[in-house]
Amino acid sequence: MLKLTPLEETISGKELLQNDRIKLLTEQVRLKFLLSEETLETITLNLRKLDLLSLEALFKDILKIETVEELKTWIDKHISETNEPDIKSA
Repeated sequence: MLKLTPLEETISGKELLQNDRIKLLTEQVRLKFLLSEETLETITLNLRKLDLLSLEALFKDILKIETVEELKTWIDKHISETNEPDIKSA
């Protein structure tokens, strides 16, 4: 019997979801803050450093974020959380 793996559990599926979320968040940020292309590119590069759970959380939090500085702080905080070593794997 053939067993299908959910798209979210495959590497290519995760990449697809991550790219889609980054694209949508970038558009939301562009419309909300009216940023220069250079600033928007920098934010997009930082969004690429976030994991799927952090990107999902940002979708929820983006409405509460009022300034670009708040957004940068939010992203920086979650980048460091994403890159913290996993104690279980040590």
